[in-house]
Amino acid sequence: MSGDLAVTISLTGAVGENGVKIEVTQPVTALTSLVIKFVPPTGTAAPGVCLTLTGLLTGAGIAVLPQDEGVPLLVAGTWTMQVESVTPAGPQTIQRSFFLLA
Repeated sequence: MSGDLAVTISLTGAVGENGVKIEVTQPVTALTSLVIKFVPPTGTAAPGVCLTLTGLLTGAGIAVLPQDEGVPLLVAGTWTMQVESVTPAGPQTIQRSFFLLA
């Protein structure tokens, strides 16, 4: 959580296509931009991935990307997830690392 943004992001969690569930609980309304970037582990040739949810979630709610249409996370290791948003409090960025299993 950062400022007035409260979001939970869940992945299916293994190398390959990953289903993604995004749950926004704050702000309730007036979320004008939501972008999730997946940055691959340092020293790998894996590409990064960018999910743009602008217009799909405009406040509290849930968006689901099924695994068969999912985010291609192509190597095991420590990835960085960066969430960029524009809320009533202004632009916000949250960054977290997670370990992806082979």
